[in-house]
Amino acid sequence: MMNPVLWRLLPLLLVLVWSLPTAVVAQAPKASPSAVTIPPSTWADVDSAARTAVAQGDVPGTVILIGQGARVLYLKALGSRALVPANEPMTVDT
Repeated sequence: MMNPVLWRLLPLLLVLVWSLPTAVVAQAPKASPSAVTIPPSTWADVDSAARTAVAQGDVPGTVILIGQGARVLYLKALGSRALVPANEPMTVDT
């Protein structure tokens, strides 16, 4: 089960990711898991919470971005960015 603090922070994380300019994300250097201080198990918890939210219909889709400094640690798109008039998959640059 995911940490309750992460569950409470998930909406804020999603809003922050939503508001990030895609150009900044695209230019940020990618980091290897061994070079970061945020444990990859936390990434899995956030990913799991986002997948659950999409599967339960709480949100149609989301983009997960976990960063440290100017580095992108984890970037993934889940679900749909549009449902009407047609279902369109979410992309990391949505």
